[in-house]
Amino acid sequence: MKTPTLLRDTHQEIFAEALEMVGGPMHPLSELTTGSNRRVRWRCRTCEHEWASTVTSRLPGGSARSVPGLYGAPAEPEPPRVGRSRTCFL
Repeated sequence: MKTPTLLRDTHQEIFAEALEMVGGPMHPLSELTTGSNRRVRWRCRTCEHEWASTVTSRLPGGSARSVPGLYGAPAEPEPPRVGRSRTCFL
């Protein structure tokens, strides 16, 4: 059986933006895995914008790396820039 990969070990900069889990049983953020579909509240380290999305959507290849469709966010998202949501243009 494959051991789950912890988000804190593989994507430290994205993990640093996690604030809390949303809904369901509340586990420590340190237990989040890269394949998790748990919803998490995130805060952009650049502009402090907050949003909720799944862990998998924040990772490369994810469909909603930030709040989709707000403030003219492009239909084809750029690769995630750690510390910035798609809506952060700072």
